Amino acid sequence: MTCKICFIGRNLHFRNTASGNVALFKQLIKHLPPFYDLSLISLDDPVIHKKKYNSPGDATLLSKLTRYESVLVSNYLDLFSFKVIDLLKQYLYHIRPNVIHVFEINPLLIILFKKISEKIGARLVYHMVLALPPYYPVSDLINVKCVDVVIVSSKYSYDKLKSIASQKVYLIPPIIDTTIYRPLEYDKKKYRKYKTFLYIGPLDWKRLPLSFLKELVEKILKKYNIRIKFVIAPRFQDDNKRVRKLKNILMKGVAYHSFSVIYRKLSLEEKVKIYNEATLILFPLSKSCYGIVDPPISLLEAMSCGSVVASTRVLSIPYLLISNYNGIIFRDVNDLEHVLRYIDTQAERIGLNARKTIEYLFTPKVVIPKINLIYKKLMKI
Repeated sequence: MTCKICFIGRNLHFRNTASGNVALFKQLIKHLPPFYDLSLISLDDPVIHKKKYNSPGDATLLSKLTRYESVLVSNYLDLFSFKVIDLLKQYLYHIRPNVIHVFEINPLLIILFKKISEKIGARLVYHMVLALPPYYPVSDLINVKCVDVVIVSSKYSYDKLKSIASQKVYLIPPIIDTTIYRPLEYDKKKYRKYKTFLYIGPLDWKRLPLSFLKELVEKILKKYNIRIKFVIAPRFQDDNKRVRKLKNILMKGVAYHSFSVIYRKLSLEEKVKIYNEATLILFPLSKSCYGIVDPPISLLEAMSCGSVVASTRVLSIPYLLISNYNGIIFRDVNDLEHVLRYIDTQAERIGLNARKTIEYLFTPKVVIPKINLIYKKLMKI
Protein backbone atom coordinates (compact mmCIF):
# COMPACT_ATOMS: atom_id res chain seq x y z
CA MET A 1 0.00 0.00 0.00
CA THR A 2 1.43 3.41 -1.06
CA CYS A 3 0.69 6.28 1.32
CA LYS A 4 1.07 9.82 0.00
CA ILE A 5 2.48 12.56 2.23
CA CYS A 6 2.81 16.18 1.10
CA PHE A 7 5.03 18.57 3.07
CA ILE A 8 4.27 22.30 2.92
CA GLY A 9 6.25 25.15 4.47
CA ARG A 10 8.96 27.78 4.26
CA ASN A 11 12.68 26.97 4.45
CA LEU A 12 12.20 23.26 3.82
CA HIS A 13 15.40 22.33 2.02
CA PHE A 14 18.41 20.02 2.27
CA ARG A 15 21.20 22.41 3.09
CA ASN A 16 23.46 21.11 5.81
CA THR A 17 22.19 23.38 8.57
CA ALA A 18 21.70 20.30 10.72
CA SER A 19 19.11 21.62 13.19
CA GLY A 20 15.42 22.36 13.71
CA ASN A 21 12.69 22.07 11.06
CA VAL A 22 15.22 21.96 8.22
CA ALA A 23 16.98 18.98 9.76
CA LEU A 24 13.65 17.32 10.56
CA PHE A 25 12.42 17.62 6.97
CA LYS A 26 15.73 16.36 5.60
CA GLN A 27 15.79 13.37 7.97
CA LEU A 28 12.15 12.51 7.17
CA ILE A 29 13.02 12.34 3.47
CA LYS A 30 16.05 10.17 4.22
CA HIS A 31 14.58 7.75 6.74
CA LEU A 32 10.84 7.29 6.20
CA PRO A 33 9.97 3.78 4.92
CA PRO A 34 9.92 3.33 1.10
CA PHE A 35 6.14 2.70 0.95
CA TYR A 36 5.59 6.45 1.50
CA ASP A 37 5.07 8.56 -1.63
CA LEU A 38 6.57 11.95 -0.67
CA SER A 39 5.89 15.39 -2.20
CA LEU A 40 6.95 18.93 -1.30
CA ILE A 41 5.30 22.30 -1.85
CA SER A 42 7.92 24.84 -0.79
CA LEU A 43 6.81 28.38 0.13
CA ASP A 44 10.05 30.12 -0.78
CA ASP A 45 11.43 33.59 -0.77
CA PRO A 46 12.44 34.24 -4.44
CA VAL A 47 16.03 35.17 -3.52
CA ILE A 48 16.59 32.22 -1.21
CA HIS A 49 14.96 29.84 -3.69
CA LYS A 50 17.77 30.34 -6.21
CA LYS A 51 20.32 29.11 -3.66
CA LYS A 52 18.50 25.87 -2.82
CA TYR A 53 18.84 22.37 -4.19
CA ASN A 54 22.07 22.97 -6.09
CA SER A 55 24.47 20.39 -4.63
CA PRO A 56 24.90 16.68 -5.51
CA GLY A 57 23.48 15.75 -2.10
CA ASP A 58 20.38 17.85 -2.81
CA ALA A 59 19.82 15.98 -6.08
CA THR A 60 19.98 12.63 -4.27
CA LEU A 61 17.32 13.65 -1.77
CA LEU A 62 15.16 15.40 -4.38
CA SER A 63 15.06 12.11 -6.30
CA LYS A 64 13.14 10.63 -3.35
CA LEU A 65 10.31 13.11 -3.91
CA THR A 66 7.60 12.11 -6.36
CA ARG A 67 6.75 15.76 -6.89
CA TYR A 68 8.34 19.06 -5.97
CA GLU A 69 6.59 22.40 -6.44
CA SER A 70 7.67 25.87 -5.34
CA VAL A 71 5.37 28.79 -4.59
CA LEU A 72 7.44 31.97 -4.41
CA VAL A 73 6.39 34.35 -1.63
CA SER A 74 8.38 37.38 -0.49
CA ASN A 75 6.52 37.71 2.83
CA TYR A 76 3.62 36.24 4.77
CA LEU A 77 1.12 38.65 3.22
CA ASP A 78 1.80 37.03 -0.17
CA LEU A 79 0.38 33.79 1.21
CA PHE A 80 -3.07 35.36 1.24
CA SER A 81 -3.01 36.43 -2.42
CA PHE A 82 -5.50 34.75 -4.78
CA LYS A 83 -2.62 33.63 -7.01
CA VAL A 84 -0.83 31.77 -4.23
CA ILE A 85 -4.03 30.20 -2.87
CA ASP A 86 -5.04 29.02 -6.37
CA LEU A 87 -1.58 27.47 -6.87
CA LEU A 88 -1.77 25.64 -3.54
CA LYS A 89 -5.21 24.28 -4.42
CA GLN A 90 -4.07 23.24 -7.89
CA TYR A 91 -1.01 21.36 -6.62
CA LEU A 92 -2.85 19.60 -3.78
CA TYR A 93 -5.79 18.55 -5.97
CA HIS A 94 -3.29 17.03 -8.40
CA ILE A 95 -1.11 15.29 -5.77
CA ARG A 96 -4.12 14.12 -3.69
CA PRO A 97 -2.06 13.14 -0.63
CA ASN A 98 -3.28 11.02 2.26
CA VAL A 99 -1.54 13.36 4.73
CA ILE A 100 -0.80 17.09 4.39
CA HIS A 101 2.02 18.00 6.80
CA VAL A 102 2.20 21.80 7.18
CA PHE A 103 5.20 23.41 8.89
CA GLU A 104 4.69 26.64 10.88
CA ILE A 105 2.80 28.93 8.51
CA ASN A 106 0.31 31.68 9.30
CA PRO A 107 -2.37 29.98 11.46
CA LEU A 108 -5.20 31.59 9.49
CA LEU A 109 -4.18 29.58 6.42
CA ILE A 110 -4.97 26.36 8.28
CA ILE A 111 -8.66 26.97 7.51
CA LEU A 112 -7.79 26.89 3.78
CA PHE A 113 -5.82 23.66 4.13
CA LYS A 114 -8.64 22.12 6.14
CA LYS A 115 -11.14 22.79 3.35
CA ILE A 116 -8.78 21.31 0.75
CA SER A 117 -8.01 18.26 2.91
CA GLU A 118 -11.73 17.57 3.36
CA LYS A 119 -12.32 17.73 -0.41
CA ILE A 120 -9.53 15.26 -1.25
CA GLY A 121 -9.98 13.05 1.83
CA ALA A 122 -6.58 13.89 3.38
CA ARG A 123 -5.59 14.15 7.04
CA LEU A 124 -4.06 17.46 8.15
CA VAL A 125 -0.97 17.78 10.39
CA TYR A 126 0.11 21.22 11.66
CA HIS A 127 3.67 21.49 12.98
CA MET A 128 4.41 24.30 15.48
CA VAL A 129 7.87 25.26 16.70
CA LEU A 130 7.09 28.67 18.22
CA ALA A 131 6.12 29.09 21.86
CA LEU A 132 2.49 30.00 22.50
CA PRO A 133 1.70 33.19 24.43
CA PRO A 134 0.23 32.81 27.95
CA TYR A 135 -3.31 33.33 26.62
CA TYR A 136 -4.99 31.39 23.77
CA PRO A 137 -5.36 33.55 20.63
CA VAL A 138 -8.35 32.77 18.40
CA SER A 139 -5.96 31.66 15.65
CA ASP A 140 -4.46 28.95 17.86
CA LEU A 141 -7.91 27.67 18.84
CA ILE A 142 -8.76 27.48 15.14
CA ASN A 143 -5.60 25.44 14.52
CA VAL A 144 -6.48 22.81 17.08
CA LYS A 145 -10.07 22.46 15.89
CA CYS A 146 -9.26 22.42 12.18
CA VAL A 147 -6.47 19.84 12.11
CA ASP A 148 -6.26 16.12 12.77
CA VAL A 149 -2.90 16.39 14.58
CA VAL A 150 -0.89 19.24 16.10
CA ILE A 151 2.83 18.56 16.53
CA VAL A 152 4.67 20.91 18.89
CA SER A 153 8.36 21.03 19.76
CA SER A 154 7.77 23.06 22.92
CA LYS A 155 6.88 21.26 26.16
CA TYR A 156 5.51 24.59 27.37
CA SER A 157 3.11 24.82 24.38
CA TYR A 158 2.26 21.14 24.66
CA ASP A 159 1.06 21.56 28.24
CA LYS A 160 -1.15 24.48 27.18
CA LEU A 161 -2.68 22.79 24.13
CA LYS A 162 -3.32 19.36 25.58
CA SER A 163 -5.93 20.84 27.93
CA ILE A 164 -7.92 21.83 24.83
CA ALA A 165 -7.43 18.75 22.66
CA SER A 166 -5.26 16.14 24.35
CA GLN A 167 -5.95 13.45 21.71
CA LYS A 168 -4.66 15.65 18.88
CA VAL A 169 -1.47 17.12 20.35
CA TYR A 170 1.92 15.39 20.17
CA LEU A 171 5.23 16.56 21.62
CA ILE A 172 7.99 15.93 19.07
CA PRO A 173 11.36 17.58 19.81
CA PRO A 174 13.46 19.22 17.08
CA ILE A 175 16.32 17.26 15.55
CA ILE A 176 19.97 17.97 16.31
CA ASP A 177 22.66 16.24 14.25
CA THR A 178 25.10 15.08 16.93
CA THR A 179 27.66 14.03 14.31
CA ILE A 180 28.05 17.71 13.37
CA TYR A 181 27.42 19.43 16.70
CA ARG A 182 29.96 17.55 18.79
CA PRO A 183 32.70 18.04 21.38
CA LEU A 184 36.02 18.77 19.68
CA GLU A 185 39.06 16.70 20.54
CA TYR A 186 41.49 19.21 22.02
CA ASP A 187 42.56 20.49 25.39
CA LYS A 188 39.90 23.08 26.19
CA LYS A 189 41.85 24.42 29.16
CA LYS A 190 44.31 26.28 26.94
CA TYR A 191 41.37 28.21 25.46
CA ARG A 192 40.22 29.22 28.93
CA LYS A 193 42.83 31.92 29.48
CA TYR A 194 39.81 34.19 29.45
CA LYS A 195 36.40 33.21 30.70
CA THR A 196 34.25 33.72 27.63
CA PHE A 197 30.54 34.47 27.67
CA LEU A 198 28.95 33.71 24.30
CA TYR A 199 25.58 34.79 22.98
CA ILE A 200 24.57 33.40 19.58
CA GLY A 201 21.14 34.14 18.16
CA PRO A 202 18.81 36.92 16.99
CA LEU A 203 19.44 40.33 18.56
CA ASP A 204 16.09 41.30 19.96
CA TRP A 205 15.22 42.32 23.48
CA LYS A 206 13.12 39.20 24.08
CA ARG A 207 16.18 36.99 23.74
CA LEU A 208 18.86 39.45 24.86
CA PRO A 209 17.15 41.96 27.20
CA LEU A 210 18.58 45.46 27.51
CA SER A 211 18.39 45.31 31.30
CA PHE A 212 20.48 42.11 31.32
CA LEU A 213 23.20 43.70 29.17
CA LYS A 214 23.45 46.77 31.39
CA GLU A 215 23.71 44.62 34.50
CA LEU A 216 26.30 42.38 32.84
CA VAL A 217 28.46 45.41 32.09
CA GLU A 218 28.13 46.88 35.58
CA LYS A 219 28.58 43.76 37.69
CA ILE A 220 30.85 41.45 35.68
CA LEU A 221 32.58 42.94 32.63
CA LYS A 222 33.74 46.07 34.45
CA LYS A 223 34.66 44.16 37.59
CA TYR A 224 36.71 41.40 35.97
CA ASN A 225 37.80 43.38 32.88
CA ILE A 226 40.62 41.39 31.18
CA ARG A 227 39.56 38.01 32.59
CA ILE A 228 36.09 38.10 30.98
CA LYS A 229 35.26 38.27 27.28
CA PHE A 230 31.73 38.68 25.92
CA VAL A 231 31.20 37.50 22.34
CA ILE A 232 28.02 38.14 20.35
CA ALA A 233 27.29 36.23 17.14
CA PRO A 234 24.10 37.55 15.50
CA ARG A 235 22.01 34.80 13.94
CA PHE A 236 20.73 36.87 11.02
CA GLN A 237 22.40 39.52 8.87
CA ASP A 238 19.80 42.21 9.61
CA ASP A 239 20.68 41.85 13.30
CA ASN A 240 23.83 43.86 12.55
CA LYS A 241 21.63 46.98 12.54
CA ARG A 242 21.23 46.53 16.29
CA VAL A 243 24.94 46.06 16.97
CA ARG A 244 25.58 49.82 17.24
CA LYS A 245 23.14 50.07 20.11
CA LEU A 246 24.77 47.08 21.79
CA LYS A 247 28.19 48.70 21.44
CA ASN A 248 26.97 51.89 23.07
CA ILE A 249 25.78 49.86 26.06
CA LEU A 250 28.71 47.48 26.36
CA MET A 251 31.65 49.74 25.56
CA LYS A 252 30.94 52.27 28.32
CA GLY A 253 33.71 51.67 30.82
CA VAL A 254 34.59 48.25 29.37
CA ALA A 255 38.02 47.50 27.92
CA TYR A 256 37.94 47.00 24.16
CA HIS A 257 39.16 43.41 24.34
CA SER A 258 36.31 42.46 26.71
CA PHE A 259 33.67 42.70 23.99
CA SER A 260 33.54 41.49 20.41
CA VAL A 261 30.93 40.91 17.70
CA ILE A 262 31.16 38.32 14.94
CA TYR A 263 29.58 40.18 12.03
CA ARG A 264 29.69 37.53 9.32
CA LYS A 265 27.59 34.42 8.95
CA LEU A 266 29.31 31.48 10.62
CA SER A 267 29.91 28.17 8.89
CA LEU A 268 28.86 25.01 10.70
CA GLU A 269 32.42 24.20 11.75
CA GLU A 270 32.96 27.76 12.99
CA LYS A 271 29.82 27.51 15.10
CA VAL A 272 30.97 24.20 16.55
CA LYS A 273 34.36 25.74 17.36
CA ILE A 274 32.98 28.78 19.21
CA TYR A 275 30.51 26.58 21.10
CA ASN A 276 33.42 24.43 22.28
CA GLU A 277 35.64 27.36 23.23
CA ALA A 278 33.06 29.30 25.28
CA THR A 279 33.05 29.09 29.08
CA LEU A 280 29.31 29.85 29.28
CA ILE A 281 26.79 30.16 26.46
CA LEU A 282 24.11 32.59 27.57
CA PHE A 283 20.38 32.50 26.88
CA PRO A 284 19.02 35.37 29.02
CA LEU A 285 15.46 35.05 27.70
CA SER A 286 12.95 37.54 29.06
CA LYS A 287 9.65 36.47 30.62
CA SER A 288 7.84 37.93 27.60
CA CYS A 289 9.76 35.90 25.00
CA TYR A 290 6.70 34.16 23.54
CA GLY A 291 6.61 33.65 19.79
CA ILE A 292 10.21 32.41 19.56
CA VAL A 293 11.42 28.92 18.65
CA ASP A 294 11.17 26.78 21.79
CA PRO A 295 13.44 25.22 22.88
CA PRO A 296 16.04 27.55 21.28
CA ILE A 297 17.94 25.67 18.57
CA SER A 298 21.25 27.35 19.46
CA LEU A 299 20.89 26.11 23.04
CA LEU A 300 20.41 22.53 21.83
CA GLU A 301 23.35 22.79 19.41
CA ALA A 302 25.60 24.03 22.22
CA MET A 303 24.51 21.20 24.54
CA SER A 304 25.28 18.72 21.77
CA CYS A 305 28.81 20.15 21.65
CA GLY A 306 29.21 19.36 25.35
CA SER A 307 29.22 23.05 26.25
CA VAL A 308 27.83 24.67 29.38
CA VAL A 309 24.63 26.59 28.63
CA ALA A 310 23.07 29.07 31.04
CA SER A 311 19.45 30.17 30.67
CA THR A 312 16.66 31.88 32.54
CA ARG A 313 13.69 29.81 33.75
CA VAL A 314 11.20 30.45 30.92
CA LEU A 315 9.20 28.42 28.36
CA SER A 316 10.50 24.84 28.05
CA ILE A 317 13.85 25.51 29.72
CA PRO A 318 12.84 24.07 33.15
CA TYR A 319 11.81 20.80 31.43
CA LEU A 320 15.12 20.57 29.59
CA LEU A 321 17.77 21.86 31.99
CA ILE A 322 18.50 20.63 35.48
CA SER A 323 20.69 23.31 37.01
CA ASN A 324 24.26 22.17 37.77
CA TYR A 325 23.52 18.82 36.08
CA ASN A 326 23.25 19.45 32.31
CA GLY A 327 23.29 23.26 32.32
CA ILE A 328 22.75 26.33 34.46
CA ILE A 329 19.46 28.08 35.24
CA PHE A 330 19.98 31.62 36.50
CA ARG A 331 17.74 34.45 37.66
CA ASP A 332 20.06 37.41 37.17
CA VAL A 333 23.67 38.49 36.70
CA ASN A 334 24.41 37.87 40.40
CA ASP A 335 23.79 34.16 39.78
CA LEU A 336 26.24 34.20 36.85
CA GLU A 337 28.93 35.77 39.03
CA HIS A 338 28.43 32.91 41.50
CA VAL A 339 28.72 30.37 38.65
CA LEU A 340 32.11 31.83 37.66
CA ARG A 341 33.56 30.66 40.96
CA TYR A 342 33.00 26.96 40.29
CA ILE A 343 32.56 26.60 36.53
CA ASP A 344 36.16 25.50 35.84
CA THR A 345 35.84 22.41 38.05
CA GLN A 346 32.27 21.52 36.97
CA ALA A 347 32.29 22.32 33.23
CA GLU A 348 33.36 18.86 32.02
CA ARG A 349 30.71 17.02 34.05
CA ILE A 350 27.92 19.43 33.04
CA GLY A 351 29.00 19.28 29.40
CA LEU A 352 28.96 15.47 29.34
CA ASN A 353 25.45 15.40 30.79
CA ALA A 354 24.30 18.04 28.30
CA ARG A 355 25.57 15.89 25.43
CA LYS A 356 23.80 12.81 26.84
CA THR A 357 20.53 14.77 27.07
CA ILE A 358 20.68 15.62 23.34
CA GLU A 359 21.59 12.06 22.36
CA TYR A 360 18.70 10.69 24.40
CA LEU A 361 15.97 13.07 23.18
CA PHE A 362 16.89 14.95 20.00
CA THR A 363 18.60 12.64 17.48
CA PRO A 364 16.98 11.39 14.24
CA LYS A 365 16.81 7.79 15.50
CA VAL A 366 14.65 9.00 18.41
CA VAL A 367 12.47 11.60 16.61
CA ILE A 368 11.73 10.05 13.18
CA PRO A 369 10.02 6.88 14.53
CA LYS A 370 7.66 9.08 16.59
CA ILE A 371 6.51 10.97 13.49
CA ASN A 372 6.25 7.76 11.49
CA LEU A 373 3.94 6.41 14.20
CA ILE A 374 1.70 9.49 13.84
CA TYR A 375 1.44 8.92 10.06
CA LYS A 376 0.55 5.27 10.60
CA LYS A 377 -2.19 6.16 13.08
CA LEU A 378 -3.66 8.75 10.71
CA MET A 379 -3.69 6.34 7.76
CA LYS A 380 -4.53 3.30 9.90
CA ILE A 381 -1.67 1.17 8.62
